Amino acid sequence: MTSFHRRLLLVTTAATALLTTAAAQAQAQAPSAAPAASPDTAAKPVTALEEVVVVARRREENIQAVPVAVTAVSGKTIEKAGVTSVALLGQQTPALVIAPTTSRATPAFAIRGQRQQDYLPTVDQSVAVYVGDLYLSRQFGIDQALFDIASVDVLRGPQGTLFGRNSTGGAIIIRPAAPTHQFEGYAAATIGDYDRRQFEAVINIPIADDLALRLGGMTFKRDGYVTNVATGTDIDNEDYSALRGTLKFDPAGGFDSTTIANYFKSDGGGTPFVLSDVSPSNSAPVRLLGLEAPLRGLLAQQQQRGFYQTAQDIDPRTRVKTFDVQNSTAYEFDGGPTLRNIVGYRDTSFSDLNDIDGSLARILEIQNNYEGDQVSDELQLSDHTGILNWITGLYYFRETGSNDTTSYTGSPVLDNFINPRLQQFSVKNVSKSVYGQGTFDLAALKPGLTFTVGARYTWDERKADLRSLQAVGVAPGTPTLLGFPSPGERCLSSTADGFGAYPDCSIALSTSFSKLSYNISLEYKPADGVLLYLATRQGYRSGGFNARAQLAYQLTPFRPEVVRDVEAGIKADWTVAGAPVRTNLSVYYSDFKDAQRLAPNLIGGVVTTDVVNAAAAHVQGAELEFSVIPVSPLTIGGFVSYADAAYDEYVVPGPGGVGVRDLSDTARFAQTPKWTYSLNARLAVPTPSAFGDLSLSATYYHQGSVYVTDNTEPAGHLAGWGTLGLRADLERVGGKPVDLGVFVRNVTGEKYYVAGQTLNNDIGFASRIPGSPRTFGVSLRYSFGGR
Repeated sequence: MTSFHRRLLLVTTAATALLTTAAAQAQAQAPSAAPAASPDTAAKPVTALEEVVVVARRREENIQAVPVAVTAVSGKTIEKAGVTSVALLGQQTPALVIAPTTSRATPAFAIRGQRQQDYLPTVDQSVAVYVGDLYLSRQFGIDQALFDIASVDVLRGPQGTLFGRNSTGGAIIIRPAAPTHQFEGYAAATIGDYDRRQFEAVINIPIADDLALRLGGMTFKRDGYVTNVATGTDIDNEDYSALRGTLKFDPAGGFDSTTIANYFKSDGGGTPFVLSDVSPSNSAPVRLLGLEAPLRGLLAQQQQRGFYQTAQDIDPRTRVKTFDVQNSTAYEFDGGPTLRNIVGYRDTSFSDLNDIDGSLARILEIQNNYEGDQVSDELQLSDHTGILNWITGLYYFRETGSNDTTSYTGSPVLDNFINPRLQQFSVKNVSKSVYGQGTFDLAALKPGLTFTVGARYTWDERKADLRSLQAVGVAPGTPTLLGFPSPGERCLSSTADGFGAYPDCSIALSTSFSKLSYNISLEYKPADGVLLYLATRQGYRSGGFNARAQLAYQLTPFRPEVVRDVEAGIKADWTVAGAPVRTNLSVYYSDFKDAQRLAPNLIGGVVTTDVVNAAAAHVQGAELEFSVIPVSPLTIGGFVSYADAAYDEYVVPGPGGVGVRDLSDTARFAQTPKWTYSLNARLAVPTPSAFGDLSLSATYYHQGSVYVTDNTEPAGHLAGWGTLGLRADLERVGGKPVDLGVFVRNVTGEKYYVAGQTLNNDIGFASRIPGSPRTFGVSLRYSFGGR
């Protein structure tokens, strides 16, 4: 018996005991229970807590009936919480951590210890992101605007059966508001400090009885929080706009078709890295060049600056442009199954320039330029036939893209760059899969008992052409291709390693993978409003290439990462002393095999990063979400999540690929806090109807400490932090369709860091990215038509 199976048996046994006990308690407290049950604690449908609909199983269902750990953030909550982009969702969801990478426009998602390792198209993510029914393969531009949203569903744990590969951590499903058959819409504006200006408008037009169009747009601008004192500019300002159009055609006869088109453009500042530590004695190149004193001097200067100040020799920038369109067309056969086809296309353009060291020294600056597109098609057949609710499908996905990355690695003393490097690659990724899942009603054996089983088999093909050059004296910000060729240009890689000779300097790579994903769960409803479930799942993240490869050992494709888990949960709506209560609890154990990890390495005096199958690991934890109405005007809710993550094995290549480094005893899961929790409250204040509906709300969020990378350098450890937000809303002001809101975020002015880079042992520095300061603003919304 393997280690995973022994642990699976242990967790299953414990979970079975837990759920059996909970089931007995639920039955004892249900309305149909024995007369001895107290009516004050009777479990019954809670009408005061709204029903939440999710699509966690590719169909609309009550969240309380789904045997998956899932959080649904409603469009109303998104509006009131001021969540204007995907990156702000982390504070609304347990176990979800979202942090910027080298750019705020390319956030890294982590759920239950599963996180993105790199943002290049040769590497895939572990949290699948969908807009509607369209899977977004790249992080570039994924931090798009959130407006006119019906809901955002966040699924935790492997979701490979229904949502495909690259969802080993979970899935995020953004569901835009659908067109309705009535004329309606709204216009809204928000202004705030840091010269925040946000405007959005939506109009819904019923063109005919069976045809409706919904159009919307949003613009957002604000100054940066962090000032580059060397240039006087705010380097992390935001400036983006978005457009969406949705056309719905639903004539009689079981036919419906919905088309969604999205456009997003961002032209803002880059990531505000701040120099936080130097350890030049750990870096051989720094010691050889005698640069210890200058580095320490730079750090001393930074420590005298304000928390939201840095000094960089360039002004970072980020530019993103995306366009996507999708169509979902379905036909329900009379008294039979539903056939649905989902086709999608996305085009992405991305460029950024960032000063990773966050100092006036020219140590490490990176410029990226990416162009890519994706096409997908999915054919589904589903039905609900008495005792069986089933879905099956075929999926095709193709992605092409090209990327130029210029790395400027220089000297803190010399005012010029040495060894600027250009790495170019183009890719073609193709994935095909077939899947099926069914839920069987076992009421004949036990009323309320169901069983779900599903599987997906995936075939992946990857091709890449890599090219690496080195030149001298290319200034940052210069269009990459204009710097090449130049005096002193040469291939970075040797023909002995398989690369072409100068001026070709390239190599063509190809590989393929295939894997099985599955989902098995047993569900039991002992009473109305109570669900108990026990599930085990397997998902995988596709393998790939190292686009920055220079040596032969880096050309070996890294293998797929496989995650197996077991999860037990109970979802319940109760009444306690007459107060409606909703509690959703899940406990889980996940086992990782061939875990993909990003390993920095020093080659030729320059830091490179490789994705390697470094680790075997496990994560165990629990998550609780709750909501209660203790008295009718007051609603209290929140969540708490716990994750205990550990590596069982962690081995990466040694310097230059010579030998190995065994980090099994020291490595830690990056961006995986042990504890996160949130508490929110909303008070509806009684007011005359002519005045409007007044409500006051408060939200506190806390995230525990994390490491920015898997190594345990003290400079890479970020302390835990917490922020408080307050808001007052007056809806239907004076009985009119006007809503007014006033808000303050980070009320206490908490100063904290959200991410960073730790390269002390390679080139002698570490840097961090500050979190948002205290901000405030006022919002106004006018609605017309139906609401």
